[in-house]
Amino acid sequence: MVNDQNAVVDSAEEMSQEFNKFFSSVFTKERTGEIPEANWIYKENGNGLNDIDITEEKSQLSWTS
Repeated sequence: MVNDQNAVVDSAEEMSQEFNKFFSSVFTKERTGEIPEANWIYKENGNGLNDIDITEEKSQLSWTS
């Protein structure tokens, strides 16, 4: 493995630090204390997705339509 200064990294600790730098640059840091509460649309009112019937025939019809 080579780091951003083109130096060979061969110890497990150095490699883990390089992987950490790479992956931490890809993901965002979320504020876990401020996660909004989701609104429940189908909350015990009988209007939710309670009865779903998926068959091979129905899925083939949707592809050919």
